[in-house]
Amino acid sequence: MEDALHKSVQILIAAACVVTIAAGSIWLMDRKKQAEAIAAKEAADKARVEATLAVLERQNRSRMNAEIDACRADLEAYDSGSIIAFVQRAKGGDMLAEVNKCRDLVNR
Repeated sequence: MEDALHKSVQILIAAACVVTIAAGSIWLMDRKKQAEAIAAKEAADKARVEATLAVLERQNRSRMNAEIDACRADLEAYDSGSIIAFVQRAKGGDMLAEVNKCRDLVNR
């Protein structure tokens, strides 16, 4: 009788161990899925930020190129004797400073 009781307790302990290991494995797989989902979201966020930065960089480059082209045209007119463009750029300020700023921008 005592051997049968010990056998039953051993079987019960073994079953409890199997259930605990199975539950732990399920929990670890769930944590792995959560970590993968978080990593995928972070990667998507990073890609979105990089794409936004690339768009902004292209826009800034386009604006800068447009400003350089405008300065180049205004400088050609200035060298031909027309100061109207730089008077408008100065808006009541220092016209020669605007000329120098354009020259610096074009010569970069």
